[in-house]
Amino acid sequence: MRELSVIAFEPGLENLLVQALAPGATAALEPGVADFVVRGAVDAAQGQEDAGVAACLLVPDRVRSPLAKLLRKAAPRLRVLGHAEIPETQSIRIGRIIGENK
Repeated sequence: MRELSVIAFEPGLENLLVQALAPGATAALEPGVADFVVRGAVDAAQGQEDAGVAACLLVPDRVRSPLAKLLRKAAPRLRVLGHAEIPETQSIRIGRIIGENK
């Protein structure tokens, strides 16, 4: 079975994105956070592509669509997938984590 190498968000950042972007969300995504997410995604996608791997960002299903819209212009080749879109038979390896302190 082939592994799918994905980019993910650090859990705290992912929770913040869900609170701000999920349908019916009451919080707003601050511009600084949006910029951080876009820059992180562009950098991670470039790193994946440089390693010869398709750039794929795995996110909670509830925020897949708004995140895909947010990232479309800055990272047009980055595929944004929700957890439900990954078959159970597919193994996943997290290659890069956006928001992780290095």
